[in-house]
Amino acid sequence: QNKDDHLTEEQPERGEELPIKLRELFSNISEHQNIPPVIIEPIKTTKAAQVVDPAKKKWDITQEIRREALRQSCGPTDREENIKKVVKNKSLLWHMLLDDNHKTLYCYIPKVACTNWKRLQLILSGQVNETDPLKIKNGFTHVEFGKIIITNTKTHPMTNDELEERVRTYKKFIIVRHPME
Repeated sequence: QNKDDHLTEEQPERGEELPIKLRELFSNISEHQNIPPVIIEPIKTTKAAQVVDPAKKKWDITQEIRREALRQSCGPTDREENIKKVVKNKSLLWHMLLDDNHKTLYCYIPKVACTNWKRLQLILSGQVNETDPLKIKNGFTHVEFGKIIITNTKTHPMTNDELEERVRTYKKFIIVRHPME
């Protein structure tokens, strides 16, 4: 009898034995114990592997797409040129409020907590004698805000150089809503 007669086509070659046995082992476990599906992928910074919940992975992918869109839109490429374009088109600045005391630039979006942020800035600047933001009336906040605390670029025009310096150096923030709200 030939020494290779015991091998059949169904039997794996020497190097393939372990992976097939592991697959069989894990397929039996997941069938009988209702183990949720997972994706095993390498961690970018190491050679180790991590287990990722598919729902979390989808969320992570969505977040990475959003971060990349932000990087492309707000990235440092041609930053100086972008600042000059924004400053030249004053209508783009109408929703920007500059707080010179705190060196912040707030780009407000109506109906996205802008009243509360304006109230908070009024309190932080000491322009109102109040500690509870909700005690400051809406009308006062919207009508008087640009006159009291801050430079609203619509009501208090500045030179392009002044605006460019502030846009370049101040901390900027914006509050947005979830798109499905």
